[in-house]
Amino acid sequence: MKVRICTCVFVTLFIAALPLGADTIVLRDGGTISGRIVEENDEAVTLDVPGGRVKISRDRIARIERESDEDYLLKEAGRLMKLGALEDAAEYYLRAYEKKPDDKEIGKKLGECYAALAEYYFERRDLKRAEATYNKLAKFDSPGAKTGLAAVRKIISDATNRGKAADAFFEIGQYDEALSQYEKVLKDMPFRRAELYRKMASCHLKLGDASMSIRDYATAGQDYDKALEYNPGLLPFLQPRWTAAKATRIQTLLGKQRYREARDSCRAALKVVPDSSALNFLLGEAYLGLELESLARESYRKAVPGYVITPSTTIKDLRAEALKRLLPPEKAAKRAEEEKRFKEVLPGKTRKLETAHFIIYHRNDYVAARVAKSAELYYGRVVSALDYLGKMKPWKEKCPIHIYPTQEEYKKKSDLPAWSGGVARYRHAHGKLLEQDIICYQAAGNLLGSVLPHELCHLVLARLLGYNTGIPLWAYEGLAISFENKMKKAFYRRCLGGEFKRKNHFPLQTLIGMKAYPDEDRVTLFYAQSGIFVQYLLDEGGYPKFMEMLELIKGGSDSAAALKKIYRANSLLKLEAGYLASVGR
Repeated sequence: MKVRICTCVFVTLFIAALPLGADTIVLRDGGTISGRIVEENDEAVTLDVPGGRVKISRDRIARIERESDEDYLLKEAGRLMKLGALEDAAEYYLRAYEKKPDDKEIGKKLGECYAALAEYYFERRDLKRAEATYNKLAKFDSPGAKTGLAAVRKIISDATNRGKAADAFFEIGQYDEALSQYEKVLKDMPFRRAELYRKMASCHLKLGDASMSIRDYATAGQDYDKALEYNPGLLPFLQPRWTAAKATRIQTLLGKQRYREARDSCRAALKVVPDSSALNFLLGEAYLGLELESLARESYRKAVPGYVITPSTTIKDLRAEALKRLLPPEKAAKRAEEEKRFKEVLPGKTRKLETAHFIIYHRNDYVAARVAKSAELYYGRVVSALDYLGKMKPWKEKCPIHIYPTQEEYKKKSDLPAWSGGVARYRHAHGKLLEQDIICYQAAGNLLGSVLPHELCHLVLARLLGYNTGIPLWAYEGLAISFENKMKKAFYRRCLGGEFKRKNHFPLQTLIGMKAYPDEDRVTLFYAQSGIFVQYLLDEGGYPKFMEMLELIKGGSDSAAALKKIYRANSLLKLEAGYLASVGR
């Protein structure tokens, strides 16, 4: 997440930047040139035109036709209405109306535009915008405003009551009925998607647990899949159960000698948890059943990380070691103990732990020690990857890392949404750092393998680029994701794959032009696309080439031009096709 304190705020007001009142020069030869006159004298007239600036000699000009600002705004608004660009049309009509508030005809057209826009929002169930637009329409004494507002408020009221009923069903353990009600609420109130997804994930989690208790592992796996789809933040805590459900189902397939199905199930599961020893072992078993010993050996090797392999090590040795390691009782107990220690909060004041580059403020010695080790490890990796020219100067002061005991305290201190696990903040002036820190909380999902490397990348990148505020969002977040662990990257790949099939992803032109984070219901998709697109670029040219592109952007180039130049692409469509094709690989 990007938070910059006391830095420039970029706001793109496209419409406000357009010249008003187009001027048309009629030439003596019958041709015309339209633009905005910026200079004229007895000898020539100079115009700004879409392609740049043109100077026309007076002896070529027959006459000049000047259009008023109001006429231009109304003409453009009408054109946009025909194209269906209702939001932009409303902006033009509003600006014309502000220039002539007593003009009833302009007021009528603005009202008609608001009516069409409100209906458009209503049909899409974008009820917040529909309500706001109907309120604007009401100022024009439109009879449709009152009716529209009543319809919007009834849907909101009914959906709110349905949501309360769903909560009640959840509390008494009727999770299927709760899911059904939440889905109906989602249909009418898609702007509550983030909140509803978390609740629906909880329903599927409970249903999955119920299926596990009766050894229906196939159904449990399906419900756990849904839980992760709706709330990816559950992954670190759900992983043991999710893996157990998948692994047990795969063991059943192996027992029935359905080796191809077992292989395919293992491959799919390993895309989510690529480092799972259990799943890699089972994939080895499937390959062994298919008599593919070289592939089986490689899978067994992945199931025993750290095992010293010599020329004399046989596939039998690897398999035996994997069987010995797979969740013996002491390992399961160790995992449970670690989860418990991450949640402990020491009494008294905040403690402090210093490392070479960081000062860690905490209320848990165990977590602080793990964070200290990980922070130094990832700091070295990020600097090594991005500072390929060795020009980064060390921080004058150690960077504070504040680890809050609970998510509630973190949210209160950061004022960030529930999906945020941590944030890097920095304040600067004239290209120099004034202060910086990272804030997070103890039980944040993937704190060590995802949150820390992500936020450290933000701080290092900002320093390398001289705290330039023009770093595009897609590059800022996508680059940070490249340092996260395989599990999180696998989740993003899975997320984008689903949205791509539904044709719900951001077009590349839209993605690279985004100046602000999208609404909460699409923020995960934004992170997924940014991460996968950046990874595609890194696969093409590594970190040096990517940093070279950012230097171009820092110098004033836009994302599209910089991408085309550095990656030798004739068009964005070529890049888009390449990175979307990589999603399935």
